[in-house]
Amino acid sequence: MPGEQVIGIPWKKAIYKDMNLIFSYSSSAYSWNVVRSLLERGVVQTRSLITHREEFGNFKNAFESLSMDNSVKTVLFHKNS
Repeated sequence: MPGEQVIGIPWKKAIYKDMNLIFSYSSSAYSWNVVRSLLERGVVQTRSLITHREEFGNFKNAFESLSMDNSVKTVLFHKNS
């Protein structure tokens, strides 16, 4: 696993704050390289997974759609792309 094995928490400061810690470990750099290779070779088709496309300026609409389970994957793009 990359990164530090132990992460220090300043508990004396933290007890005076409301804090939620959520940890996630999804994949390694090797996994990203495998996926990129599959996409570049056309082995995996993603078109059907992308259900919504929104300009960056409309990111609130994208998040609302995701929170209402109306989309699978939303891609945010810059207006000039």
